Amino acid sequence: MDNRLQAHFRKQLINMHALALIAASFLEIIGYFLLVFDGREEASLQSRYLWCSVVLPVTLNVAIHCVMRFVLKKQRITKRIKNATAIGAALAMAFLVTVVHKEQALAGCTFIFPIMLSALFNDRKLLNVSLIASLLILTGTYFVFAATGEELLSTWYNYLCLVGFAVVSYGSGTVIIRYSGYSVAAIQKHTEKYNKLRADLLRDPMTGLFNHNTFISRLDRTVKRAAASAKPLCLVMLDIDNFKQINDTYGHDCGDEVLLFLANAIGERCQKGDTPSRYGGEEFAIIFENKGVDEAFDIISDLLEHFSRHRFSFTDTPITFSAGISEYDEGLTDEDFFELTDQALYQAKKQGKNQIFVCK
Repeated sequence: MDNRLQAHFRKQLINMHALALIAASFLEIIGYFLLVFDGREEASLQSRYLWCSVVLPVTLNVAIHCVMRFVLKKQRITKRIKNATAIGAALAMAFLVTVVHKEQALAGCTFIFPIMLSALFNDRKLLNVSLIASLLILTGTYFVFAATGEELLSTWYNYLCLVGFAVVSYGSGTVIIRYSGYSVAAIQKHTEKYNKLRADLLRDPMTGLFNHNTFISRLDRTVKRAAASAKPLCLVMLDIDNFKQINDTYGHDCGDEVLLFLANAIGERCQKGDTPSRYGGEEFAIIFENKGVDEAFDIISDLLEHFSRHRFSFTDTPITFSAGISEYDEGLTDEDFFELTDQALYQAKKQGKNQIFVCK
């Protein structure tokens, strides 16, 4: 179970325990007055039932609740200790209910609660401990009550029924944990599929860079952030020179090789926060957030040198690209910013290709 989910569950458990404490205390008090009304007890501070069956269990439950609340609120205590504390508090309350209401055999069924609670924590070890603790308490209670002639657990039949309930609860708990494991595995599998589908929607399937739609949406967001923060923002447009000629002469497989090489080189030079994208065809775009025009120019210059020096397997002729760079200026919309950069790319092509034109 996720840590945050367990933490949320433990907070609810504190409230549930407090509610159970209030309800149990109220019922103990009401039960005492009913016995007084029935003439079986006296309304006196000397009443042994009042102190042993009302004041003592209520006081102990309040103390247990305070300890549990203290432990579960501490940040430095591990989740396993917190879970064990919650189970311990449930076992203690079950024990008190069993002892106080010894005339009711079914009171021993309260031990089912901590066993099932362990299953909800998805902890097999804690589930085993809860079962063993429940059986030990039930067995010890049996011998004590049998020796004193009390009705609860004074017969093997009652004892075996309560043990049977505990074992069945344990078996149900193991099924819950196993089912939870399958559910988590299924959720993880669906999450992986979702993440892959989301990545496919965001990225170009061939190059692995962000696709056209992602670039457009991110450009809009980065322009708004730059306008609000006054931090630098640069946009670069790249276009492979004579790419149609490469496809026509050497074939589309060779063209794809060029695209992949350039895409990988772009990705290697981009950092977290940058948005390297395949804008379309042989055209690429890069959003450099928090980078000025000089820094962007140095990156693209290094990229151009690296790309033009590379010799592809199908030709010894250098393959180059042209690039346009512009820096965001206050008042520009994302469309204006893109148009400015596209015009810079056009100027690089117009002036002979294999170069970078910076719009100033």
